[in-house]
Amino acid sequence: MMIETSYKEALCNAGMREVLPKGVSLSKIDDNRDYIYYLQEGLCALVRKSKTGEEIIYNYLQEDSLLGVICYGLGEDRYSKNEETYFVTKTTCVVYKIPHKVINELVDQDPKVGFMIARAMSKHYSDVLYHFQSANHEHTNIRVCKMLLQLAKLEQGEYVLDKYFRYNEIAKYLGVHMVTIARIMQELKSQNIIQKKGQQIVYKDKNKLKEMIDHYSEYGHQVYA
Repeated sequence: MMIETSYKEALCNAGMREVLPKGVSLSKIDDNRDYIYYLQEGLCALVRKSKTGEEIIYNYLQEDSLLGVICYGLGEDRYSKNEETYFVTKTTCVVYKIPHKVINELVDQDPKVGFMIARAMSKHYSDVLYHFQSANHEHTNIRVCKMLLQLAKLEQGEYVLDKYFRYNEIAKYLGVHMVTIARIMQELKSQNIIQKKGQQIVYKDKNKLKEMIDHYSEYGHQVYA
């Protein structure tokens, strides 16, 4: 979700800047959820732990995202909800931590801030809902292509996927075998859609990803099921 420059400045001015290393739980460093975080740089994930201790990832959020908006929207009612999910940094992150009371002041000063937060809530809900729906109703090829589109970011004039996303991380997120991911990526490389530069995926033809989604939707691709 793109945030207007003026609101980025307002969020930064209202919050406390923190540089967090990889692996930090945002909820645990505060022992409460009375903050919204503006993620200026880095990658975070919404996760929970399974009964066996395995990390389950529900959603990824990149720079220019607002974290903690659902708890803000629920208010006191959030304490009656599932507290087992939390945000964790997947790379070094620069965040601005803003107390709810300060957010309320910003909303009072400019109602458009409330609209921005509502949009962030809607996107977060939509992304998590799609993640569950797609796992049951969409082919793995389509899910991989859509994930690549969702998480593409522009760096030095070209679209790339964050270096964090090795094949094993993509496989864990989508709930499929790493061999399946490797085969799909090889197919995309053979179509000159992506390439590898070192350990990073670089997009050669981002628009063609959309064409591949249409192709898989119409014809399927059972080889990589």
